[in-house]
Amino acid sequence: MFTINYIGTSPYITCLPSLYHHQVSPRDKFLILSSDGLYQYFTYEEAVSEVELLIAAFPKGDPAQHLIKLVLTSMSCLISHK
Repeated sequence: MFTINYIGTSPYITCLPSLYHHQVSPRDKFLILSSDGLYQYFTYEEAVSEVELLIAAFPKGDPAQHLIKLVLTSMSCLISHK
């Protein structure tokens, strides 16, 4: 959907993984697996809230596609305001 004209000598993508442990409990409803790119636009709480709202409104909806659309919308808003 968009292109980045990268100019440089170092790798454009780097890997700095972080791993978190979470004890699954009965309160857990879903797991969001994502890159840090999602959290450049949303807090953890906002991402969880969006998925909860989508699941409540559309139980067979696709949370991943929903979050992608929200990120792309956020990106286009940021670009158009520059």
